[in-house]
Amino acid sequence: MIQNPFFPELHGNFGFGCMRLPMKDGHVDDDEFSRMADAFIASGLNYFDTAHGYINGQSETAIRDCVAKHVTFAVSLIFVAALFPAH
Repeated sequence: MIQNPFFPELHGNFGFGCMRLPMKDGHVDDDEFSRMADAFIASGLNYFDTAHGYINGQSETAIRDCVAKHVTFAVSLIFVAALFPAH
């Protein structure tokens, strides 16, 4: 796997963007997202991108619920800060 030249703690040059996740009845489908996250981590990657505004905050809680079980694996979470005022 290619080493990321800018962030050596990240494995590879790909991230899992969590702006749009599988939904079921208006909520993130945790079972499907868990399968996706597990496959991503199993392939050796560890970069997850989220922000509070993604899916009205559901992205962050979905990552907590579906990725936290990988506590022995280094996972990098990138939170995007809003540069505009909230209304």
